[in-house]
Amino acid sequence: MESVTATDERSLMIRWKTPYPDANVLLQGASRFGLVPFPRHLLEQTFVGAVPQTIQESQYWGRDFVGAGPFKLDRWEPGSFLEGTAFDQHALGRPKIDRIRFMFIKEQSTALANMLAETTHVALNSIRFEHFLQIKQAWASTGKGTAGLSTVSLTTAEFQQRPEFANPGSDGVYAGPDGKLAFVLQAGANRAELPVLDANGRQAGFDVQQRTLVPSDSRDPQLSSSFPAVNVSPSGSFEVQQTAKYRTSEISSAEKRWRGENQSGWSNPEYDRLVDALSVTLDPNERSQQRAQMAKLLTEDLPALTLTPNPNIFAYLNRVKNVGNSTTFSTGRITWNIEKWELTS
Repeated sequence: MESVTATDERSLMIRWKTPYPDANVLLQGASRFGLVPFPRHLLEQTFVGAVPQTIQESQYWGRDFVGAGPFKLDRWEPGSFLEGTAFDQHALGRPKIDRIRFMFIKEQSTALANMLAETTHVALNSIRFEHFLQIKQAWASTGKGTAGLSTVSLTTAEFQQRPEFANPGSDGVYAGPDGKLAFVLQAGANRAELPVLDANGRQAGFDVQQRTLVPSDSRDPQLSSSFPAVNVSPSGSFEVQQTAKYRTSEISSAEKRWRGENQSGWSNPEYDRLVDALSVTLDPNERSQQRAQMAKLLTEDLPALTLTPNPNIFAYLNRVKNVGNSTTFSTGRITWNIEKWELTS
């Protein structure tokens, strides 16, 4: 962006430095990949001279948050539920449902039981894949509800590129004392892929050492970037997130306080050139060719191996009407058109 100007109290004008094919989309995948305006009158004093910890602890991100969504927060019981009422002045019209309650349910089996008992109307990413299959089968004959899934993230195995963190031998080969190929496989404790990759590696004759990260470790950007060999982690599937994941400018480092999407340290000047070209190319055919060239480079160098798509599972009773399918520029969740939902008896 070249400039962002408020032409009046309800209008915003954005000028771009170059042609930009995604200029009509302010937010893609996550807030760090778009324009998220913040209210100056509420946050200016918090941001001026503040340290990151102070900003994160601001109540603006909790009870004091004011958004532009279709429902207004009425009640919040931390760890239990949120309640909201319809916002009459919502930009897309007043919601058809007057009041909603969003419940936090830790046990996925409880979430499944609630849906089957029809004590809740919608389940959002709160049931496991096997529950999805179970509820889909249960509703197939009764027609009581709909279950589905969308994918907005991928799980990849990244290969460490930086020699200061990797653990090869003096000849550059990853080998243990007995001559076997040896490497450390790092992943979060909740990653189901970890034991599978470990077993497959050992079956192939590799000396695999598991390093399981606790939740606090998984949020440590330095630990996520300084893994010895292979790191298993999820990443957004939106194009802007996937291209950033392999850009040289996004390599995390101590100088950048370990911030950056590229945690493996892989760098390829031709890939960077193609990403830069893709961001300013408007012709769809030319963009497809650029994507193909980028995919070729990633396949040849293989800085990471895509393992699985991560599903966002949803289920809802058919008493809830007008639920829309996920769209390209939505969050990937069915709530993108919640203001149009209706609840019938």
